[in-house]
Amino acid sequence: MIHLPTLLPKILRAIDCQDRITDAVRSHSFCASKMAVLGVGKAAPAMVAGALVALHEQGVTVSAALGITKIGHAPQTTAALETIPVEWVEGEHPMPDLASLRAGEQLLEWIHTRNEKVLVLLSGGASSVVESLQEGVDFETYQREVQGLLLSGASIHELNAYRRSVSALKGGKLGALLGDRLDSVWLVSDVLDDDLNTIASGLCFLPETAERHRIVSSARIELPRLAAIVEQEGYQVEALPLQDRVGPLLETFKGSVSQLQPGQAIIGMGECPITVQGQGLGGRCTYLAHQMAPIIEGREGVQFLAFATDGTDGPTPYAGGFVDAKSISLDRAGWKDADERFDSARWLLQNNLILETGPTGTNINDLYLLWRD
Repeated sequence: MIHLPTLLPKILRAIDCQDRITDAVRSHSFCASKMAVLGVGKAAPAMVAGALVALHEQGVTVSAALGITKIGHAPQTTAALETIPVEWVEGEHPMPDLASLRAGEQLLEWIHTRNEKVLVLLSGGASSVVESLQEGVDFETYQREVQGLLLSGASIHELNAYRRSVSALKGGKLGALLGDRLDSVWLVSDVLDDDLNTIASGLCFLPETAERHRIVSSARIELPRLAAIVEQEGYQVEALPLQDRVGPLLETFKGSVSQLQPGQAIIGMGECPITVQGQGLGGRCTYLAHQMAPIIEGREGVQFLAFATDGTDGPTPYAGGFVDAKSISLDRAGWKDADERFDSARWLLQNNLILETGPTGTNINDLYLLWRD
């Protein structure tokens, strides 16, 4: 029987990107004896910590380290960072704000003071937490455009294509600013096809820098590992292809529920944008959990989990939600009201069905798990 309080820590340990970065950087041969480290994104704290461990082991001196992450994600202290001061800057996500612009100013100032090689670490969230707009681009207009794309159900490719078009950093412009100082770029991908021009809006990606980019963790890489964890819990597991549309995903689960036998589970990962038409509180994962409640109603032993692996589901402070065969009976009228107002997170919270983990230190898309005890 799956017990979520013990399963989720196992999942997070399995996809720990600090270990992924340490192993990857440890196996890389650096020519420079002194380097600076730049980490940007929601997973930046873990990535920076992992890189510092590996560089120290290789005898590489880290002359400076800058981390830019989501507000509330910067570490207070980390054992791996104690010997090397890291300057932390925070910007907002998923909607960039003035803090994101200030982070952009600090990043540009930091780059202009660096003469040594720079190791760059990027993860999802980098597109929002740091920004510097091209001359003539109005920031409020930019925010409205981003908000419109987020609410319209635009794909990450469409959203980040717009960001690249107006940014003075994205679309390889940061890479161009670094020039020969750019040593290598290590990425934790939250983009399903691992497109280097879309992850972090391609901050350092140019044709001439492509060979210096290396993806160390992504849904494509980690899904088999996560399926193995569920198998270790005693379940026969089917892994779905990566998912990018919410309607077909719900139809897949709806078709599977009636066939699901005790001891069977279906696992998947993806990023399924939602067209938002109400003013409620919710994200992709809380929406899916909310929608699954009536689908699994009355199916004894069937449960469903939708989990944002970074610990923050869209504009909410929650990581997602979970429902079982009896969940909708807790508050059927409230479920319908939440459905009309796109208020999934509040319904789940009121019925003790919300997941709340805080920042997890990684960011590799959403995880879906349907199982029957």
